[in-house]
Amino acid sequence: MLAGFVLIACGFLNIFAPSLMTRWQVQSTAKQVGSRHAVGSAIQRLLGIDSTTDPWDDGGVKSKVRLLGLVMSVIGLGALIVGLLLLS
Repeated sequence: MLAGFVLIACGFLNIFAPSLMTRWQVQSTAKQVGSRHAVGSAIQRLLGIDSTTDPWDDGGVKSKVRLLGLVMSVIGLGALIVGLLLLS
């Protein structure tokens, strides 16, 4: 159930604050090394983020991040419902 709450919260942040979430992702990836950097870079490629520019101002990136947030929220809601059904 906790995973459901976390997914819903992160999903809402992606939906309502895509610029902030994109900035956090780019800055976090820049600080990492090894596999964490590779995963962050892969996410940036998937979303079409060019970290050398200001991707948080790009409308296309914002739309993709909002869509990702919607998907995360739906999956989180599903996980929460399954968790509640298992408890009852």
